[in-house]
Amino acid sequence: MPPNQNLVVVYLCRMTGVCSWYAHNKEEAEEFLQVGFIRVFNYINRFRGTGSLKGRMRRLIINDALLKYKSKSSHLKPLLITLSRSTIK
Repeated sequence: MPPNQNLVVVYLCRMTGVCSWYAHNKEEAEEFLQVGFIRVFNYINRFRGTGSLKGRMRRLIINDALLKYKSKSSHLKPLLITLSRSTIK
């Protein structure tokens, strides 16, 4: 089994739980998980062994989920401002 596949097998359940906590539905959790593992694989060579790999993976996945919500809310901000102004009148 390739090393990346071992990583997925070992941490899949835990990281699925993390993604489910931040997601609105199952599909979004799966998207967070997929994007998170891709990011982990891209940055795995930078891991120096300080701290736990599980903790680093968790932090990457959480940050990606939060960034997604932040970018979504920034797109909605002008709409929300417009709606709030129209309801005030």
